Amino acid sequence: MKRIITLIFLLILSFEIRAQIQVLDSISRKPIPFVEFFSEEGTLLGICNFDGYIMKELILNSHHLSITLNHPDYQKKNILVKHILNNTDILLLKPTKLTQQSQLLPEITVKAQTPKFLRIKAFFRSIQFNNQQPQYYMDGIVEYYIATTSMASKNSILESRSFREKQIPILKEKGLIQLDFNLVGVPYLEDFLTAKNLEKKYIIHRNASFSNLKKDTISAGIIKLDSHKTSLDLAIYSEKNINTMRMFGVESNLTKYFISANYSTTKSNFELKDLNWFKEIREYKIKSKKYSEESVFNTVHEVFVLEKDFVNDRAKSTNSFYSFQSKNKYESKFWELQNIPPISEEVQKFIESKMIELK
Repeated sequence: MKRIITLIFLLILSFEIRAQIQVLDSISRKPIPFVEFFSEEGTLLGICNFDGYIMKELILNSHHLSITLNHPDYQKKNILVKHILNNTDILLLKPTKLTQQSQLLPEITVKAQTPKFLRIKAFFRSIQFNNQQPQYYMDGIVEYYIATTSMASKNSILESRSFREKQIPILKEKGLIQLDFNLVGVPYLEDFLTAKNLEKKYIIHRNASFSNLKKDTISAGIIKLDSHKTSLDLAIYSEKNINTMRMFGVESNLTKYFISANYSTTKSNFELKDLNWFKEIREYKIKSKKYSEESVFNTVHEVFVLEKDFVNDRAKSTNSFYSFQSKNKYESKFWELQNIPPISEEVQKFIESKMIELK
């Protein structure tokens, strides 16, 4: 009898650990995609999927006392892990008020004579986690130059600073290669960020205030319209459609590739000229052929638009996308700009205390 009771208890415990938590908008009660969960130490515990779900075991197995939920459109939320232990299956986030960022960026229109480039000046922030712990961080001011005919883009970094945590070992393949995996840098403004290109890649079911995006039979994203903005949430890759690559004895699985964006237009045919902010989240699970241990890399890129206009002059100098800068170059404290949603306090403390700024 005692063994049966123990077995039942273990089954219940296993079910609790495998259960999921869903994050919802406190007003609409609709799921919030791609919310980040951070520990009090600044480690990344996990990220919600497109439907707002995250496995409860990612939090319960972390042995942390509290967690912080982070999303650009919502107020940060701190919660004690013991509350989740007490059968909490729903977490609510409060939307932020209409940001001053949106108010400062009116829509721009193309003049009769089409200019050569759309210039977007922005604050960017990029961080990579190795097995949950921050490894690389970079932020700065960048100018994007997007050709108005081909939509090809280049970037020019005006100011930047870079940080690195040296205690995390690089991925090794005996006798062949040492892979210092690093995607930190200025992100590319994806083709997925315009309504025109989304229509080429996804089936879109339109409604009055939102549109659902599907790839084959899989729900992949949503476009939401309201009285002052348009927003996009898109899961390009997820656990349902993993992208696998093999090279030099290393297998790389892109298990998460999420995009969120916010636009200053209330129309469904949004373009890059309407962009307010953009966020890209990736998760790679990488394993060397001669090692059984798998490394998990999460990269988070954020871009917040400061200015945008049309110009005919090209960028005076250009930088590669997703390229980590080994030296800082800045004259102003650009990271103190107002109207930019701050990075998680826990991650900021980790950067200040455990990472080295590259001079």
